[in-house]
Amino acid sequence: MKPHLAHHPRERGVALVTTVIVVAVLAVVAVAFMQSTTTDRLSSRSVANYTRAKLAAEAGLAVAEATLARAMTNDTFIVVANTNRQLFVGNGVGNSTDFSYTPAFSTSPNLTSAVAPIVTGGIPTTNVAGGILFTNAMPGGLSITSPAVSWVYLTDASGQTNARFAYWVEDLGGKLDLSVVGATNASDRTNARRLTGTNPAEIALWSLFSTNSPSDPGNAAATNLVGARSNLVTPATARLVEASVTTNILAELAANLRHDTNEPSLIPFGFGYAQEGSLKANLNTADLNSIVTMIDANLPAFASSRAGGLDGDRYLRAIAANVVDYIDTDTSPTTAGTPGGVDYVQGVDAFPLVNEVAVRYVLSSVDGSNIVLNRQPFVELWNPTDRDFSGQVEVSVTCNDNIVGALGSPVNFTAASTTITNVSVPAGSFRAIGLPAGDVTVAFGGAVTPPNNRRIAWAATNDGGGFTLRISNALVQSNLGSFQRRANGLFGVSGDALPLDNTNHVIVRGQRATSTGNVRQTGDPRAHVFRSGLRTTDRTGTDYTWPTYNSHYGVESSFGGRNPANSYTNLVEPLRDAAPGNSPGGSVAGIQTLPTAVLPVAADTNNVLQRIRNSPMSSALELGRIFDPGLWNLSGTAREVASGATAHPSRGGGFTLRVGQKEHPKFDTNGQRASQLLDLFAASTLPPGPGGAVRSGVAGRINLNTATTNALRALAAGVYHISDTDLDPGGTNFVVPATAVSDFATAVTRERQTRPFYTAAQLTTLTNTNGAGIFGNTNLLGVNNWNDVAAEEWFSRIYDLSTVRSRNLLVHVIGQALSPAAPTNVLSTAKAAFQIYVAPMRGTIGALTTNARTVVIRRWEL
Repeated sequence: MKPHLAHHPRERGVALVTTVIVVAVLAVVAVAFMQSTTTDRLSSRSVANYTRAKLAAEAGLAVAEATLARAMTNDTFIVVANTNRQLFVGNGVGNSTDFSYTPAFSTSPNLTSAVAPIVTGGIPTTNVAGGILFTNAMPGGLSITSPAVSWVYLTDASGQTNARFAYWVEDLGGKLDLSVVGATNASDRTNARRLTGTNPAEIALWSLFSTNSPSDPGNAAATNLVGARSNLVTPATARLVEASVTTNILAELAANLRHDTNEPSLIPFGFGYAQEGSLKANLNTADLNSIVTMIDANLPAFASSRAGGLDGDRYLRAIAANVVDYIDTDTSPTTAGTPGGVDYVQGVDAFPLVNEVAVRYVLSSVDGSNIVLNRQPFVELWNPTDRDFSGQVEVSVTCNDNIVGALGSPVNFTAASTTITNVSVPAGSFRAIGLPAGDVTVAFGGAVTPPNNRRIAWAATNDGGGFTLRISNALVQSNLGSFQRRANGLFGVSGDALPLDNTNHVIVRGQRATSTGNVRQTGDPRAHVFRSGLRTTDRTGTDYTWPTYNSHYGVESSFGGRNPANSYTNLVEPLRDAAPGNSPGGSVAGIQTLPTAVLPVAADTNNVLQRIRNSPMSSALELGRIFDPGLWNLSGTAREVASGATAHPSRGGGFTLRVGQKEHPKFDTNGQRASQLLDLFAASTLPPGPGGAVRSGVAGRINLNTATTNALRALAAGVYHISDTDLDPGGTNFVVPATAVSDFATAVTRERQTRPFYTAAQLTTLTNTNGAGIFGNTNLLGVNNWNDVAAEEWFSRIYDLSTVRSRNLLVHVIGQALSPAAPTNVLSTAKAAFQIYVAPMRGTIGALTTNARTVVIRRWEL
């Protein structure tokens, strides 16, 4: 039976409603599906646009990396910033002081060049004369407003512009690297005293929080950051550790910077050095000739401009000999030329020198027509170095007397006294040696009867006598001319008559062979060998030859200490470039006293004239300890060779090379400064590279060309002077004042607005607003006296922690997707920042290949 399906009207109505609902639902679903499809298409398009923007940003990074790597494929580039903080990489141009600059930001659509800097608009595409980059009106049009960062447009295969990018770069080398700066731990503040000037832990992180403090006050914020060093992966993480890190302080910080540990030291570009770009010479392996050759080739005006009354070639060889003797381990001077000749030079080594010569005459007897005098020479040795001396010394004094008796013709007699002995002269001390005495007879040719026949006198002539000093059989010192006698009779006796009582054995004559006028000093014994005979007039109008004059033994001798200075000091002042130190010796206190009985002043090793290492140099800065043998006519205790100083064949001494303080005004010009020797020489004990390469690499070094004011303060703050225990004021804990630190930061900023720093050696030329030097300025630092090492100590604690370049950079990129139909229509934007390190590609001995590679340390999506 077939089933029957009954249909009721009501049921038909329900079916209609249901059908309508289903249709409606289907309609909604259809619309929703259509909307979903449209949204997906839109979403897909948005993702595609963002991806295109991101790829454009990546392209910007790639271009930035390639540009920087190309500009940094050497070890002589510099990284600088103009007054608008735009970054440039400068490369020296051979045989010129010009530099070619690569902008470290996008400036051109021309991305095809593989060599030339990417430059357009107002940026000069050729060299900038003198490397000047910083004024508002530059050659080529570079100023603080031009060029701007430019878009670089990208096109597809069909030629449509569909994206663009831009990039700009910050130098992280001008900031403080949280990974290394500051004291090593919370309880150790020793490093803040800048003991070596090579440890980045000595850079004063605390100065960011205590800007007006001269030294670390125990700043808790800096201590916290140092304690959390391993966790500070980015500058921003410093805020999580220390609430005192404000936005301004954050801008001074970097983290996890890389550094090159195999970097050779090269002669910089920018000064026209003949060997620019070549390896510096290693002082620890150089000999006299190689030192002379290096200076002569690169600083051709150095010797002739600085030598004064000394032959230029002799001046240069003397400096080279001094360098060798500073390092070598023996006590024999390095010599060149013929002893006694005009070409002769000798270095200063750890041995004593003759400081004073005196001859003591005593009436021995009167016998008929003869008068017998007992004569004994004395020599005072001064060890001007900081090294104790003990060894074989040979001293010879020759006296050729011309004595006139009242009843006879002039009587000449010659006697030479020599001693060879093992002598000990501690560092900075004096020792008087009495040579063997002997009798000499004055024959009158008749009876010696009172009163007039007892008259005798020394004729005012050159007598041909002199002295020599040999150390271990090597001649190291002799007088320059013969002893000169001024017409004079018996000392202390009216009318030059002999005393009636012949048994008293009184001293009738005192002769100091090495004084001038009544100066009572030899001068700087290191300069003795370089002076030629000085002809001048003494206070009685008598002509004589330096350094001999018959100063009276009992009045004008000064055994037991350095020779005092007075109105005749313009001959030489031994301590011009150091603290007074070693007090002057005293008179023998009467004609009866022997010089050997005079107690010397206590040895003062702190204020010695000459420091000798007797081992390899740790830094080329030690060139500041090398004796400068230039001969200049200066007045009194003048500590400067003034611009108007005149050369003199016999006046000089008292100076060491100015490497850590402002140069003498006479030589303060390019090519003549002693500090430029730092550009030619380095000191290393590392295995040599090609041609004696000297390698260096210090983490945390501050780029002088880009450093902020506070970074510069941190570089200079907290430096204690510890090399002069007599420093006035403050003794061993004297610290550079905060005002001086501010002057340093201001001076660096002002200097780089005129020209970039091609080398850290340029710091020695810095001046304050009054034109006075920053380094070595006692007024700026508030001291009265200091030794030579202390005068250059501040600079020595900054030099090795400074640089003029950086390989650590922060690259900012922005990419935008554009509408091909309307390129001004931005469809999507992507931003990112990349911390990169431009790593040099080196061989096994530090030599660069032709490439550099960039390492992305960290990336931030913005």
